[in-house]
Amino acid sequence: MDDVNEDAKVSLNLVHAPVFYGLALSACADLGEGADMTKLSSALQEAGWTVAGSTEAAPSNVSVAGESLLFMSEPRADLSRAGSWWFWGAGDNLRLPAANGIKLAEWLEG
Repeated sequence: MDDVNEDAKVSLNLVHAPVFYGLALSACADLGEGADMTKLSSALQEAGWTVAGSTEAAPSNVSVAGESLLFMSEPRADLSRAGSWWFWGAGDNLRLPAANGIKLAEWLEG
């Protein structure tokens, strides 16, 4: 039997805009009531994301052009559902894979 609440734990939207560089996403995740912005921001940084502070503009597909990193705005709590968090991220869809390929080649070379 399907549990509707279990099916609604993660929602992801990929944003395609008419620009050559960049890819943006928004995601909503039900993480339970123990999560907070500080822990989530730390987890994002440990996973390799560059987290923009609350005073900075959210990353966009244009602002990340030419960057070799992944960018994410600070997580925001969903006010309509306790324990749910919204994430907004972006990355350069050409530079990021190229940078990762170079890192892999360097690692394989030893």
